[in-house]
Amino acid sequence: MVRRSALIIAICVGAAAVLGIWVFVVGPSSEERARATEFFETPQKYDMKNGQEMRPRW
Repeated sequence: MVRRSALIIAICVGAAAVLGIWVFVVGPSSEERARATEFFETPQKYDMKNGQEMRPRW
């Protein structure tokens, strides 16, 4: 029983290592990186007109 658990853990660790190495070596291209940056980018100035009050309504 212990051998089976150790084998499953070893396979999972090996798969995680291979996946990590693959992501590190291949990595995203500069185009993909630029697309991700554009998607997650936040505006520097926020529109504060007609906003909700920031005080509690007791």
